[in-house]
Amino acid sequence: MAGKGKEVINKSWENDGAVHFPPLTRTNYADWAILMKVQLQAQGLWDVVEDGPGDHREDRRAMSVLLRAVPPELIRTLGSKETAKEAWDTLRIMRVGVERVREAKAQTRRVEFENLAFKDGEGVEAFGIRLTAIINDLEMLGDPVSEHMAVLKFLRSVPRVYKQMAMAIESLVDLKTLSIEELTGRLLVVEERGELDDVRPFDSNKIKRDGREHG
Repeated sequence: MAGKGKEVINKSWENDGAVHFPPLTRTNYADWAILMKVQLQAQGLWDVVEDGPGDHREDRRAMSVLLRAVPPELIRTLGSKETAKEAWDTLRIMRVGVERVREAKAQTRRVEFENLAFKDGEGVEAFGIRLTAIINDLEMLGDPVSEHMAVLKFLRSVPRVYKQMAMAIESLVDLKTLSIEELTGRLLVVEERGELDDVRPFDSNKIKRDGREHG
């Protein structure tokens, strides 16, 4: 091998002489299709997939490659196609449609995340649950939100009565290591005590004490 980088790539695709193909999932079709095209090109099989029937043996080899890289529930549908090209085109049509639905759902949930606000009378725990549900959905849809961004969203969404506490947390706590659950707990301690109006922006003893009690 001509270098460490090539060795790493080869090891990622080969094990005991067997080539391993990237598994197709619900959310990775675009990346999967690129990787599969490269793999098929490397094996001299892409032309038969792109242009249609050529050498029968090459077509069967290409079909075998495709079937090894798709989920079990797609094997019967694709394997019934006459050629590897038909199987590839069928999969593209199926997945592009699924991908568009996924992107639409992700866009909807992303807008919900951006516009998320406390409802009248809603407590921090209920809001935290709604926020977490949206984040989990976005993760499943391939459009993840980092914990840090979620925490910032939470702090910037709190009603006026929580603002001083939120400012104190921003000033005294490392937000990059703070989870939604921890933030909810810190705010919940104050909410349950009914001390919202008594919190000062830089009451460091209260912030640290409440954090220890929650932990």
